[in-house]
Amino acid sequence: MYKQLNRIRSDHQRNHCRRYTTLQDTDTDSLSSIDPYRLLDDDLRDVYTDITRELELNTNQDELRTIATYYFDGQGKALRPMVAILMAHAINYHMNNNGLDKKQREVAMIAEMIHSASLIHDDVIDQSDFRRGKPSVNALWSHKKN
Repeated sequence: MYKQLNRIRSDHQRNHCRRYTTLQDTDTDSLSSIDPYRLLDDDLRDVYTDITRELELNTNQDELRTIATYYFDGQGKALRPMVAILMAHAINYHMNNNGLDKKQREVAMIAEMIHSASLIHDDVIDQSDFRRGKPSVNALWSHKKN
């Protein structure tokens, strides 16, 4: 009976389940060459495009729109949206879906927007003149505009 159950389970796994790997099955040299930024280049670019579009459409004042979009040029490390997108792809992979759901993209956008807002706040509090290799919002528009 156990042999029959194992054979049925084995047939089912071979025909209906994806093969899962562990780090023990993977050559560690190949893992060190994986660049998540290259894997997610299109997704990250889309996130920044979506953020800019949202800010342009939903900000009524020109100067506020300029200030709000200043940091979203894709020059940061984008760690938060990258983690959100990697997790979304991992979840979607197991559901046989290679794309990102709209809500998953929104999570990545919101994570980056909140982080950028915290950077602007930090620059105002610290009176920093530079952020990400360029003049800070605080330096360009003064803390009274922030």
